[in-house]
Order: sequence, then C-alpha cells, then structure tokens
Amino acid sequence: MTRLEFIASLASERTIADVGSDHGFLVKILFERGSIDYAYAMDISQKCVDKARHNLDAFCDKTTFLRGDGLEPLDSILQDDLAQKQHNFVPKQVFIAGMGGKEIKNILSQDAAQKIDKYVLSPQRDVVELRRFLLDNNFTILVDKVVKEGKMFYNVISVQRNAISRNSKQTLNESELLFGLTNIREMHSDFTQYAKFQLSMWEDILAKKEVPDIRAKYILLKSVFSGKL
Repeated sequence: MTRLEFIASLASERTIADVGSDHGFLVKILFERGSIDYAYAMDISQKCVDKARHNLDAFCDKTTFLRGDGLEPLDSILQDDLAQKQHNFVPKQVFIAGMGGKEIKNILSQDAAQKIDKYVLSPQRDVVELRRFLLDNNFTILVDKVVKEGKMFYNVISVQRNAISRNSKQTLNESELLFGLTNIREMHSDFTQYAKFQLSMWEDILAKKEVPDIRAKYILLKSVFSGKL
C-alpha cells in the first residue's frame, strides 16, 4: 500500500478538503474508492491547482478548486453558519500531507474557531513537535503510523479534536511520543524496518561523536524492541 493509499484509507467523512493538494492524486484516489462525495482541492500554487483540475476532470462537478494558504480559502464557508446548516458541501475532515510539522501546526492554528474536528496529517519532519502540539490543543491521536514506500518512510497521523472530552487531554508515554502511538502498540512490519534503519543511522553518528539526544533516543528505541530486531 502506498503512502497516499494509506492516507486515503483514513477518510471517515463524505466531504473533505485536501490542503496542499498538489496534483490532486489523493482526492482522485478518494473518489475512485467511493470514499467521498465532495472535495475541496487547495494549494498555494496556481500551477498546482491547474494540474489538479486537469487530473480530476472526471470529478470536476464534485470538486471545488481553490488557491490560497492553508485553510484560508475555506474561511467564508467555515464561518458561514447558514451555509453549515443548509447544504452538505462543508468539509468535515481535512487532509494535510507533504509538509513539515511546523507548517502543519501553523495551518491547524488557522482554525481558531475549531470548525473542523478531524484531520489526517503526514508531516515530513518535526513530527515529535507536531505530536506535542496536537496533545496541547486537545486533539486525540487515533492513528499514528509509519508507512514504507520504496526506500522512504512516511508518518501518517489521524486525529480528532476533543475526542476524549473537552476537559481531558490524551497522554502518551515517551516511546509513543517519539515513535508513534500505533507503531508502538502494533509493532508492524513497516515500523520494524524503520527502526532498523533509524538505529543503524544513529549508530553511525554515535560512532563518530557522542550526541546525548541521539543516544537517549537510540537507547529508548532499542528497549522498545528488547532484542526482537
């Protein structure tokens, strides 16, 4: 299963928005699977919006194409209470893939009114920082899994705001925070391969220079597997 196919498998609402949709391939997969009824394909680049429009030609009557930064193109829809009540073309789940964790944090912060509760995120870096942000802002992490595609490893995180309660925050132990909730609980094949790769890379670094932060993560990840690798 490719990264985009796994991301698509986490769709749980019939109307979605894809932030940074690039060529529109994720939205296309969702339509072809029959997972959604309507989509917003959004990107800051007009060139990407045009490419998505071309690739989603078969679904153009079910897709709104918007150019803009993050969630800003959805402002008028999300802030219009009448629109929320009168039609179903309001996104209930947002996908954000292929960006850094800090950039994703900034995008999530644009939804200050908390109009959207469900997100599927695929950060390329700063993953731990993003996890901390999610916990601090009353998101519950439902799925947090490493997906291997070719030689690359990708993090995919599905979250829901206030899934526990408005007055209770999810807590993760140190290994879940550093390496992902689903990975730790399921110890699946992709995570095992990721762990071997990561440990080997850290060993090379530590053989040349002692780095306390890397040493701590190395020891923790080794302890997670307890000789199973």
